[in-house]
Amino acid sequence: MDRCCGAARTLRHQGHHGHLRRPQGQAGGLHLAPGARSVDTYLKYVLESDDTTYGSVWQHDSFKGFRTGHVGAALPAKEFSSHIGGTWQKGSTTYNLHYDRARSLHTGLVHKVAGHELALVRNRIGTSAKKRTGAVSPSWETATGVGHETVSKPFALPATANTYVNTRKGVKWGFSAGQNHAGSGDDGLEIVFNEPNLTTYRKGKTYSQTFNVGVFSPKINTYNTARRMGNDLSFCIGEYTDGAGHVGLSTVTKQRTRVTVDGKRLLSSEGGLCDDVFGLPSKSAVYRISTDATRSTKVAGVTTRLVAAWTFRSRKTPADDYAVLPLSSVRFAPKLDLCSRAAAGKKLIVPLTLQGPAAKNPKSLSVQVSYNGGKSWSTAPVLNRKGKRTLSLSHPRKATSVSLKAKITDKQGNSYQVTVVKAYLLK
Repeated sequence: MDRCCGAARTLRHQGHHGHLRRPQGQAGGLHLAPGARSVDTYLKYVLESDDTTYGSVWQHDSFKGFRTGHVGAALPAKEFSSHIGGTWQKGSTTYNLHYDRARSLHTGLVHKVAGHELALVRNRIGTSAKKRTGAVSPSWETATGVGHETVSKPFALPATANTYVNTRKGVKWGFSAGQNHAGSGDDGLEIVFNEPNLTTYRKGKTYSQTFNVGVFSPKINTYNTARRMGNDLSFCIGEYTDGAGHVGLSTVTKQRTRVTVDGKRLLSSEGGLCDDVFGLPSKSAVYRISTDATRSTKVAGVTTRLVAAWTFRSRKTPADDYAVLPLSSVRFAPKLDLCSRAAAGKKLIVPLTLQGPAAKNPKSLSVQVSYNGGKSWSTAPVLNRKGKRTLSLSHPRKATSVSLKAKITDKQGNSYQVTVVKAYLLK
């Protein structure tokens, strides 16, 4: 049972055995757990001709009344593929199937689906706000790069969504997740994690992962960073990356993002950490990328304010080549429940992860903690045992939240500072 944020939800492991049946030229249905219904189905084809790719997809709530047929001779396997499948759902449990064939369009498919063919992914989706719903978006990709995504219907959060997928050879699956205001549907999407890590799942195995649980803060990696080409700057950083590392986008009340060079303003916008700046000075100079964002407790009770800034030196690069700029980050990964909470009045170990150049080349690292929403701060000593850095925090019995502040500098003088107000809650 997941119980927090005023919601309680009991999830049962449901048995499953059924069939996907589509007679000649007609779509069929899937019968798995009693009451599971089709919510998103598709038929897709891809044609490779010389250097051009053609394709189309028909996507519906179900296969009812949908018919297909192949006209003409079959094509070489490397040129044509047909894909059929979809999502069937009961509560927060979904069954996600994909079947493909080469050379011709599907004109008939009968297959009984047994439990041993499927892998189970327990997608734990949290929320730190009341009356929220969520959804899972499964996506697949074949070895040739063909892919597709479906989406479940909303269900109450927090929840552990049992997500079943079939395990075809050469097919990888990934999952996105989102948070909505209850009853608002897609129009009320407030938080979304939309960069699934595609994985090969093994039939009969169970896996688990967690979305939308703190600490939410910027993440730096190959894709979430800043680059320079000539005198142009491009940056895109996931400021609301969750504790598990899923890059997220969140609704905010207000935000101000700035870029300066030697203290002179180059950019000031109300957008997030994803923008471009053109016409930088060629000479070596000190740059600063910063953001200050606030979000409503109706959207999230954690990371209610985020202040982050990177300071680094840069100069003109070759005009035909991108150079990754020396941005680093400090990430916090305490063990929290699905409402981003830990226990008050107890100790908690908070693992730290360093990213970017400072991960291998740190000069200094300092962390501060606040138990009154950032009104006052105290030093939190960083413990380093064989390269694994942690904080050992003693939560006051009457405190309701923990805020965190960090600053890291690499040996070249580039620095990163972050303040996370209400990084996680206490219960």
